[in-house]
Amino acid sequence: MSLAEETEAGSTEYRDRLLALVGDHGGDTARAFAAAYVRRLSTDGISPEHLAAEVLGAYGFANERGRAPVAVRAFNPTLEDEGYQPLGSVVETNTDDWPFLVDSVSAALERRGEHVARLVHPIIGISREDGHIVSVSHARNAIHRESVMHYDLARRLTERELQELEKDIKGVLLAVRSTVTDFGAMTQRVESMISLARRGGARYDSDEVREAVDFLAWLLRGNFVLLGAREYEICDDAYR
Repeated sequence: MSLAEETEAGSTEYRDRLLALVGDHGGDTARAFAAAYVRRLSTDGISPEHLAAEVLGAYGFANERGRAPVAVRAFNPTLEDEGYQPLGSVVETNTDDWPFLVDSVSAALERRGEHVARLVHPIIGISREDGHIVSVSHARNAIHRESVMHYDLARRLTERELQELEKDIKGVLLAVRSTVTDFGAMTQRVESMISLARRGGARYDSDEVREAVDFLAWLLRGNFVLLGAREYEICDDAYR
């Protein structure tokens, strides 16, 4: 087979077989979702049938998110129920495409002592109506982009561990969402602090004012992740 016949997701024959399987069971929209899912995916050691089952499961899971801000599931796939069975448990998430997603979820798994054997993280252009997926497109030119993450863990968790992990990851994703959605407000708060510092030239040394302004401007140039703000009032030499 020539290099021209190869794709990043394996051979053209493999890819065509995979997309046909997904299309037969899920229709054209699921087929487009599968094409995005495997665009940069190595398929070494995975049969088209098992990968198709994984993709169809991820598609159905994302479709069921509806209008919820985040969706998380931790489960033990089986051949009988899901059509594929990795060695360990699986964690899947679906959210809008936000920064910090992979790092945040991976850190949460590491804190719990879980080893990640495989990670799939496609960014997909998705359009929804009444919460349901109606079309899928390439992320590059999409109006709305969503993140789908699929983690294969190295071990199979108990039902209690799965429930705890699902709750933990959901909390992490909601925290990421708060950070991202509040970023504009945090930026405006820093800008107002810069204006306030500049007005302090009459009371403070000009070098101190310049240093404070330069530091705050440095924060706004992407050198710091703004997570929140708190105001303090100094009363009788004490903060409150």
